[in-house]
Amino acid sequence: MKIFFHKKPLILCLMLLTLSMACRGEKEPNCENLLLEDIKETFPVFISESAETGTAIRVTDGMTMLFISAGDFEMGLEDGNDDERPVHSVYLDAYWIDQTEVSNAQYQKCVQADVCTPPYYDDSFFARLFFKGNSERVRDEYFNNPDLNQHPVVWVRWDQAQTYCQWAGGRLPTEAEWEKAARGSDGREYPWGDTFYGDRVNYCDKNGECKIPDEAWDDGYRETAPVGSYPQGASPYGVLDMAGNVSEWVADWFEYDYYQESPQENPFGPACADKRLVRGGCYDYSAANVRSTLRDEVNSEWHFSTVGFRCAADVAERTPEDGNIIPEDMSVILPADASVNGVWAAADGSAWIYGSHGIMRVDAQGIAKSIYDEPVEALAGEDASGRIWVIGQEQEFIAAFAGGAWKTYSAGQGWQGSEEDLYLSPGLGDGLTQDEQGRLWLASGADALWQYEPAADAWRGLKAQELGFPPLDTDDYQGYFLTDGVLSTSGQVWVSACLGQGEALLPVGIARSLDGKWEIMTDTSADCVLDMENGVQGEVWAGGSDALLRFNPGTQEWKRIALPDFERPQIVSDIHISPFSGMPWIEVLRYGGASPLGSLAYYHWEDSAWIEDLETEAYAPYDLTFAADGTAWWCGEGRVLKDEGEELREIARLDLMDCQLTLDDSGRLWVAGNERGILWMVQSATP
Repeated sequence: MKIFFHKKPLILCLMLLTLSMACRGEKEPNCENLLLEDIKETFPVFISESAETGTAIRVTDGMTMLFISAGDFEMGLEDGNDDERPVHSVYLDAYWIDQTEVSNAQYQKCVQADVCTPPYYDDSFFARLFFKGNSERVRDEYFNNPDLNQHPVVWVRWDQAQTYCQWAGGRLPTEAEWEKAARGSDGREYPWGDTFYGDRVNYCDKNGECKIPDEAWDDGYRETAPVGSYPQGASPYGVLDMAGNVSEWVADWFEYDYYQESPQENPFGPACADKRLVRGGCYDYSAANVRSTLRDEVNSEWHFSTVGFRCAADVAERTPEDGNIIPEDMSVILPADASVNGVWAAADGSAWIYGSHGIMRVDAQGIAKSIYDEPVEALAGEDASGRIWVIGQEQEFIAAFAGGAWKTYSAGQGWQGSEEDLYLSPGLGDGLTQDEQGRLWLASGADALWQYEPAADAWRGLKAQELGFPPLDTDDYQGYFLTDGVLSTSGQVWVSACLGQGEALLPVGIARSLDGKWEIMTDTSADCVLDMENGVQGEVWAGGSDALLRFNPGTQEWKRIALPDFERPQIVSDIHISPFSGMPWIEVLRYGGASPLGSLAYYHWEDSAWIEDLETEAYAPYDLTFAADGTAWWCGEGRVLKDEGEELREIARLDLMDCQLTLDDSGRLWVAGNERGILWMVQSATP
């Protein structure tokens, strides 16, 4: 097939639109708006990044970005138009570029965030005459049409495109960056090579409404195609849609003879000019004019149904010289007024961020999606049937997620919640316990043990006295705190408890269900037990008063492991079991005067001795989680710490004091500021 070069396909469009623009006056070029030098060094937040594949997923809009390595390439085409000559060698630093054009759905996120303005539609007489009233070119029927969510956004000016890219954490690509990403370093004419194939591009084919349709090919679309529709048309870097579909704004001003004086390294384009550049051609262009070197000048104040854009970004230095990790601020995926209560790691590798906004699920590939709109206080965990249970704000309800649907349990289904938030209560237990009959158990932190009965599909609450704890002999008590539950190796449900009185936490011990009846384990009755954990060898660990308790399933006996000496009473308040050593790591409440909320100390058990990890001068809790290799990560007092054997190394300082750590199965470490709209993520926290 013989290809004819058509000089400046946009000229007709520009001439007609000039008539309508003349009525409102043409603006002088503003060379102070968003010079490229001022917007370089902008970095997107990646929720998933792979050095092996050179891909990353941007948090704000879920866009996949591709890594373009540093190096030289040949820019221009000797057989092209005059402004495409001379061919010259250009060196570019490494950068990221969007894999596809920005879609309607992605641009809609920026509009909903009140950062971007909607695409513009010119309903003037001349625009309607030229565009023939085609419905796909009308904003309300194109941008707001859910059937076209994945089509490229059009009708955006240059400044609208640049605003979007800055919101997303990047910028428009330079003309040189765009061309290198489109054709690689071997000087090819099209993204896929030097031979034109009409099934690899959306252009002026046999079913188009263009002036000279190419009857030899059918690309499948009359106008725009969904982004990424032509994988065979990928560039050497895997970038899609670089030929046809819609032309794309780039950062540079247009100057006809710029190539004659272009810098050899990282050219930014002219300092000032009358027009901006678009690259790549569109669905109305001939085969010749979707080549990777074609340059089109366009007034940046105008909108077109054939012009969209994609974004680029500089490569951020991920690890500073001191070796610390740079956590990424992920709060951008949440509503502006959200408060985060925590992050839960699901078995499928996703992370569930819950709080006042409901639940935002981030899958293993890094795509964030809201899956629940009701405020969530806690995520109780997943049962054996795969249902995921969440507790509503102020414990008004509990809801189960299964098969993509939610079911809510409230008073009508036996769920009562806690009557009040009691002083010194540790709050909800660590999560659900499921017995051999499929019943679920959850300690409330108040005087209620919640039980779910599968046969009735309903919940009920058990009081401490129903579990065998004695009735209170005075009104001076705050009441029982049922603090945690575990399932023993013999299939028994165990429930730990403390008694609140004034500033004190009094001992009551652990109750267990034995042959359908509840009884107190007398060896624990001298302890306020705030936490329990199952060990890796069938043992049970329980936090005691001035000691850690260990239950041996073989001898059916408890052993007390005394805590390091301290001048005031101590209570083990939190227990973690290392997946690597199987040994306990504990948090210890140290009384300060009459109150147990004096200060904190953290220890782990190693070689039959306590090793101190850290201590605080006041009540400033740290959260702890483990990587698969046993590495311990801590967060508290505005610090993220990593255990490196001999010392805890400070990895990062964050603007939060009270925080929660979660390490998901994708190796991402999540840091949530409890009850604040703070969410950070460390990429690849595991080796």
